Amino acid sequence: MDTQQVNTKSGNKSNSLMIGLTMIVIGSLFLLDRMDMINALEWWYVAPAMIALAGVINLFSRENPEDRANGVFQIVLAFWLFASAEQLWGWTFRTSWPVLIIGVGLRHLVIAMSAPRQ
Repeated sequence: MDTQQVNTKSGNKSNSLMIGLTMIVIGSLFLLDRMDMINALEWWYVAPAMIALAGVINLFSRENPEDRANGVFQIVLAFWLFASAEQLWGWTFRTSWPVLIIGVGLRHLVIAMSAPRQ
């Protein structure tokens, strides 16, 4: 098995781990909200910050161009979530969704620019 396959498998494992942990935390917050132990709306404002932090970590600590591109997209997603929730510049979730398309475009642009030339 070559090194690239090993890196891909370990990358998939860490991605699965992060997704699993994220789902557990989100589910726990919703459960605690339903049990009237916390107010989940207060946690809504923390979510964009956590997504942005994960994006910054992916952007600066990973060597794989796709992971870095995912970091860029996570930062754009966090910015969009916060701006839409706070209705900055008149943005709402309904009116500003094209920002996500721009984020996906930036993700692909970073991958293309980071790929080694052949």
